Amino acid sequence: SVSAIVGPLLASEAEGAAATADARRIPLLTLTGRDNVARTRPHVFRVGREPRGEIQVLVDHAMSKAGLGRFAILYPDDAYGRGARDLFWDEVEARGGRVVGVEAYEPEATDFAKPIRRMIGFSFLSDAQKEALDAREEMLDQAKRLPPAEALVLREEARAMLGPDDEPLPPIVGFDALFIPDSYEQVTLIAPQLAFHEVSGVRLLGSAGWNHPDLVRIGRHHLNGAIFTETFYPDSEVPYVAEFTRGFEGAYGALPGSLAALSFDATNLVMAQLARGLRDRDRLRQALLDVRAYPGVSGITNMRSDGTAQKRPYLLGVAKRRIVALDD
Repeated sequence: SVSAIVGPLLASEAEGAAATADARRIPLLTLTGRDNVARTRPHVFRVGREPRGEIQVLVDHAMSKAGLGRFAILYPDDAYGRGARDLFWDEVEARGGRVVGVEAYEPEATDFAKPIRRMIGFSFLSDAQKEALDAREEMLDQAKRLPPAEALVLREEARAMLGPDDEPLPPIVGFDALFIPDSYEQVTLIAPQLAFHEVSGVRLLGSAGWNHPDLVRIGRHHLNGAIFTETFYPDSEVPYVAEFTRGFEGAYGALPGSLAALSFDATNLVMAQLARGLRDRDRLRQALLDVRAYPGVSGITNMRSDGTAQKRPYLLGVAKRRIVALDD
């Protein structure tokens, strides 16, 4: 007979499988990131990503280690983006920080000029302010045709210009860091557009999905100083993680990703209980609920009473165009 089931991944499939497994009292370890799939089902365990935990670790590092306190959020207008926006916003305010700008974009967008410009104060400009901005743009265009030393002086003069009432002109970058809960593909499009619109001196923050060589290959210097979380980091120097990576690469000729790591950990959680002779479903379920400080390759795992695996994600950053581990 079946002692336990590992999977599935997608939210819709996980929901159907969870209902059936719970009705039949079969422990199910699903890899979905959907929060509520296990909450009211005593035989269902959620062992996939935990967005809330990822954002807690990210915000904690940003505020306590990086000294950041004023944040903006630029997010895709879909279910994941809106959920990440709310989690990040709540966590920042709970820790005494401030969210001073929030803008959305279409999930498939490639041009981010409008949300970026709204975020840095280009909305609701008076005619006089628009005229001042036009004059500044003319000065910057003129600087392009001057010798370097003269161009530098004119650019500084243009950027020091004030509006008709001596107020600062956009771009007004009133935040220390910008959270972008999207894939590395979108981030490599957004980062240079931020630079084009003179959003400088801002740390970029991200969620799982940024850890890819193209983040720095395409994003180049625009991503330096970025901080993000990841479910799995194949370059980790932790011995059992390195052993898993070597074994996976030897078997499949490629580095393991997050799904492989989550699946490996979920399977091992079950196998560890079976090795103890716990084949009875109810005893196996209770043993899974009792899991504490399990050394998984996708993070140290503790099982909460609602069946959700609480993991500490990997914290990564970009330094000198390289992705590096930031964990202590």
